[in-house]
Amino acid sequence: MRVLLILMIITLGLPVACIDTCGGGGGPSINYEMINQSIENTKVDVFQETSSIQLSFSIIYEDQQVAMMQNQKGSFGSAFACSPPPNYYVNAIAGISIISNKDLYGRASGEELNALFRLSNYGENEPLSFPIQLQTYESIRLTMIGSIPDNQDHTFTIKSETSDNKEFVSKLSVSFQ
Repeated sequence: MRVLLILMIITLGLPVACIDTCGGGGGPSINYEMINQSIENTKVDVFQETSSIQLSFSIIYEDQQVAMMQNQKGSFGSAFACSPPPNYYVNAIAGISIISNKDLYGRASGEELNALFRLSNYGENEPLSFPIQLQTYESIRLTMIGSIPDNQDHTFTIKSETSDNKEFVSKLSVSFQ
């Protein structure tokens, strides 16, 4: 009985351990689609000594699973030997538009303020450019640095457009006092 068990382990285990190299993940690939957004991690710093402000916030995307495909390279036990592939959204961020309900830095109320904000992955400093393909755990960090504005209370409207023509809208109210 032991000999049969050892032969089964060798027969089933050798191809997994010695031949299957995974090459990009042996687990299933799960596709997610963005279905909504929210604003989190808002931080407003006012520096009176330099008459400047820094506003930063994150756009968090909510998702739903839309498909699950088994990787064809996988074999029995490959899920144990390999890390699953990263999960990316099937729809990329094609653009983000930011407007304010009040005049800000020479731009009229309702005019796009994108040039005032720097986009990056949360926790990283490298700027992003469109289209932005995010993994499911990633968020977008927007940062604006400028002088203390005359109108100190603003409501920003943040619109994200996806590669499949969906649009998500969030509002953010801030006070620069």
